[in-house]
Amino acid sequence: MGFTGERFVPDAVHGDIELEHLHRYLFACKAVSGKVVLDIASGEGYGSAMLARTAKKVTGVDISQEAILHAQSKYKVENLDFLIGSCSAIPLGDASVDVVVSYETLEHHDEHEAMMLEIKRVLRPTGVLIISSPDKLEYSEKPRRTNPHHVKELHRNEFKKLLEMYFNNHSLYGQRVVYGSAIFCEDNRSQIESYELIDDGLLAISGVPRALYLVAVASDIALPLLSSGILEQRIEDTVFITERDIEINWLKEKLLEKDAALLEKDSFYQKQAIEKDQGINWLNNKILERGEAISWLQQKFTEKDEALRERNSFYQKQIIEKDEGIKWLQDQIQNRDDVILTLNEKRLEIERDYTNQIAEKNNDIDWLKNQVNERGRDIQWLQNIFFEPKKNNNSIIVKLAKNLRNTINQSKIIHVIKIDVVYRLAKIYRRIEQKTISKFNNKSLTVMTERRKEVLFSQAHIDWVTHKNNQNDWPLIDICVVTYNSTEWLDMFMSSLVKQRYPLTKINLIFVDHSPNDETVKKINSICSDLQNSFFKTQVLQQANKGFGCGHNLAIKQGNADFILVTNID
Repeated sequence: MGFTGERFVPDAVHGDIELEHLHRYLFACKAVSGKVVLDIASGEGYGSAMLARTAKKVTGVDISQEAILHAQSKYKVENLDFLIGSCSAIPLGDASVDVVVSYETLEHHDEHEAMMLEIKRVLRPTGVLIISSPDKLEYSEKPRRTNPHHVKELHRNEFKKLLEMYFNNHSLYGQRVVYGSAIFCEDNRSQIESYELIDDGLLAISGVPRALYLVAVASDIALPLLSSGILEQRIEDTVFITERDIEINWLKEKLLEKDAALLEKDSFYQKQAIEKDQGINWLNNKILERGEAISWLQQKFTEKDEALRERNSFYQKQIIEKDEGIKWLQDQIQNRDDVILTLNEKRLEIERDYTNQIAEKNNDIDWLKNQVNERGRDIQWLQNIFFEPKKNNNSIIVKLAKNLRNTINQSKIIHVIKIDVVYRLAKIYRRIEQKTISKFNNKSLTVMTERRKEVLFSQAHIDWVTHKNNQNDWPLIDICVVTYNSTEWLDMFMSSLVKQRYPLTKINLIFVDHSPNDETVKKINSICSDLQNSFFKTQVLQQANKGFGCGHNLAIKQGNADFILVTNID
């Protein structure tokens, strides 16, 4: 069976494509141990044969009759069958398999929903799907290449959305052939961590950075834990070395071509020099002849002889000026070619920057839409809970809402503080409403909300907001800020913080940065340097991105004030 580029064929191709395909099937081997397995789009059949080493039974299905006949003749194993069929019409019964494996299939057709329905049909309720797909961003868009065999590639979020439509649980693994160093614990007692070397700096990475392929494990039950790892190949057998050797040979050929061109130019210039020497000799001969004629006619044509000499000098000057003009024009043409080349390079760079800016603006627009929708739901909930409490079936929420309204109406605090307190407490009630509340939680939830209300309505809190006390007596506050690629929000956040009425000398400002890819850390350090005399203290901490809450936990541990303000920079 020959290699056409559509299906991987062992022994026909090597390098990155061989590593990628073999590693994916090795990844699935543990998950199929003792199971009944379907390998959909089995191709040449090598992967189905690998799965059959540990599985109870494997059925390989492919739409190509040539591929199925080849696999049936090459891989003759008792627990391995091959059938002709498509991913939208699988020739197996309902709930007949434990595991479905489908590698690099989705991008070859556009019947994704039909394929997922068929997979759900043949899978047992406790079944597991192991499926892969190239990430369109990393595979096609960034390198600007097109695979003629791919019909519909998916971005990472589209792939995740497709899995979420049909399975309760899923987990993603990234795959990319990399060059680096590996350190693994031999007694299996340590976790695997990934790092990326960027601009002479080390960045901790979750999974594989810039993965070309996404491998997903999906199921309606708890997911099996599959091992991450590497499939090693000798460096001299890699595509990188092969491509480097090809490039070296290409450069050698170009060098030979340039040498030949130089020899040709040398020959041309030598020929030009000979021709000029001959021309000079001819002119010398003519001058001699002219001199003899002038000597013979000197007595009668003295005046004409002087005129002829002046004209000869003039023509020689004209020749020199024209030669210099030709050389100047040649230099101008070369400079113009250099300018055109530079402008083309700048044009390509501007087009790339413009494309990236459009993508970033679209992401910002989507985020703002989500924020508007979230605020709309909060406003609707507040209207329902305060003005139509009878429609709420949660007795605790109704009781808390009535208690809150009575307290606010009886309070003499200013209107702005009322709104602030109502919104904060309403957020708490809404979180409570979204949880399942048992009778054993009523007392604790009531105590929690009453305690929050006491703090917010306390005279100390009101005095701080209305500035009735001496600011020197106000308590020190730790403010923690977690950042992740947050350069665009820093100026607005710091402007808002400086303009608020709480004294800056009573604020200990703690930044926790989650290793961004932009200029966030540099800008934070600049801000802290400029404002170090304004705040009580400023700190900048860094750690790997372990989540928003984990970042605030680190800041809380570093602070030592009696009060702490947890902020969201955007």
